[in-house]
Amino acid sequence: MGLRNYLNNLYKGRINRRAYILGLIFSIFCVFVSIIILIILILIVSPFKELIFIPLFFTPIFSILYIGSIFFIFSLHIRRLHDMGNSGWWILLGPLAILLNLFIKGQAIENKYGKVPIRDQNFLKVILNLNENC
Repeated sequence: MGLRNYLNNLYKGRINRRAYILGLIFSIFCVFVSIIILIILILIVSPFKELIFIPLFFTPIFSILYIGSIFFIFSLHIRRLHDMGNSGWWILLGPLAILLNLFIKGQAIENKYGKVPIRDQNFLKVILNLNENC
């Protein structure tokens, strides 16, 4: 499985509400942990300890982590929209699309975006979309 193949399949498929919510919590947790690690590294290395937030937001490491988390969170939203039978373009509705993702149940039958998500699958495998198609 190559990175290009994974990125091509990241927005395909379906994800149920439980995995969607846990995926959002997981991604927010990872961003906060990375920020804390970067702050600690800056406090250890930087001679400008009083200006901690300026170098934090300009570090290439933080930029890569932040952009990666945005792609990941969008993939969660889009796969959740697919579970309800909607196009991923519904994400352009912004907060309304997020409310739909949280409160509307997915289709109980197979749709054009894939089979019904199985509830008891490995959590990380589901949210990272590591299926046999990648």
